[in-house]
Amino acid sequence: MFASLKNKIKEETGSDVATTATNTRHINHNNNRIRSRFSSTLSVNSTNEDTGGGGGSVDSQSYGAEQLSTLRSQCNELTTKMTDLTTRLQTMQEEKTRIEKTNEILLETVKVAQTQKDIYCEEQEKIQNLQQSEIEKLKNLLSFREQEAVDRLAAMRQNQQQIENLTTELERLKQYEPMVEDLQETLENETKDLKLRISTADERFSEYATNAEHVALTLRQQNSQLQEQLNEAQNLLETEKEEKLTALLRNAEISQSEEILRKELRMERVEANELHEKNEQLTSEMATKTQEIKQCKIEMEELKTVMFKNDEKLKEIDEMQREISEKNKTIKILNQRLADLKKTLQKEFQCAKSFEAEKERNGNCIAVKPPTTTQMVAASVTVATDTLACDHCGMSAASSSSIVMDEVNFKYLKHVIVKFLTSREVEARHLIRAVATLLKLTKDEEKLLQDTLNWKMSWFGSKPNHGRGQHSFSIPPS
Repeated sequence: MFASLKNKIKEETGSDVATTATNTRHINHNNNRIRSRFSSTLSVNSTNEDTGGGGGSVDSQSYGAEQLSTLRSQCNELTTKMTDLTTRLQTMQEEKTRIEKTNEILLETVKVAQTQKDIYCEEQEKIQNLQQSEIEKLKNLLSFREQEAVDRLAAMRQNQQQIENLTTELERLKQYEPMVEDLQETLENETKDLKLRISTADERFSEYATNAEHVALTLRQQNSQLQEQLNEAQNLLETEKEEKLTALLRNAEISQSEEILRKELRMERVEANELHEKNEQLTSEMATKTQEIKQCKIEMEELKTVMFKNDEKLKEIDEMQREISEKNKTIKILNQRLADLKKTLQKEFQCAKSFEAEKERNGNCIAVKPPTTTQMVAASVTVATDTLACDHCGMSAASSSSIVMDEVNFKYLKHVIVKFLTSREVEARHLIRAVATLLKLTKDEEKLLQDTLNWKMSWFGSKPNHGRGQHSFSIPPS
């Protein structure tokens, strides 16, 4: 800033401030030196005049002429010097005016510098205020990060607890694996035996069907033949009746022939009765064969129902194996998430330690906060899982033999339970009714689930009564 002011003064005056100051000092020194020299010459001349009054006239005149010439020369020199001095004085006055102008400019620059100094001080105060606000923001951010780290640690503990529960459940299910394998082998053997029996029954049924069809065809043929014979006999009977009517009008010869015809008619009636008896016997045999066919069909239906039950059991076994594999996958995913959470928590704790060190230097302290909503939600989720698992176990033990859940209902139930476990407390409270209807919970069990969720969400609420012994609503955790 001062360099710019010097340049401005140099442009206005035509010379530098330092050179003008040195010139003024040099001129003052020359003036003083001339004045001292002039006073010394005057004193010398006065002394010479005083001492030379008693000497010779010639010497005094010559000496006086020399002195006069010297004095004239000195006067000329002095006049020239005076002119030089006047010119220098004028230049000095001009330089003085210039210096005064420069002083005024310097005063103005000083005022400007003072104003700039005030502005700079104000800016410094603003910067300090901004730094203070940034420090406050960093402190708040540090407290937020610490709280977030605490929440993540709680979530990590919750995930660890869930992993432990899943591992225990997996170990419990592993105990049933040999039983399931044995049951699967027995069911496979039974299905093989049933398939063999069904194949034999099919063969027998096909044989019975072919035999029944053959017998039915033969019976139909015999029936048609008997019907034709019966028709012929009826036709003959009608003709004989006509002949009998005509024979009544004839003489004794015709009566004799009539007796012969009666005998023949009796014989034909006996044969017709025998044919009717044979027809009834064949129809009874056909009825027995149809009854045997119906019995075979009933046995086949029973075998099909047994096979359907075995298929359902195999499906249940496959579903259990699929659940075990899904639980293994969830355990692996939770382990991966736990590792990621550990890494992030280590980073957050390192950042928190650095911020705590800065806080300890400044002498600040952090207040203890109440538990957050994430901890309450995690606790509610654990209680919800325990109660739902216990209720589901009780219901499945009571109604596993009579209720077979459909695949669509099972998927919907799984979706609702997952939504209930992963949602917030308000959404979980709305989903209690859906879970109760899908799991067919009673009103007391639904109220117990809602009270447990409210107890986990509250600060000073009382624990709901789960009952004891055989009247307990849920199995307590071991």
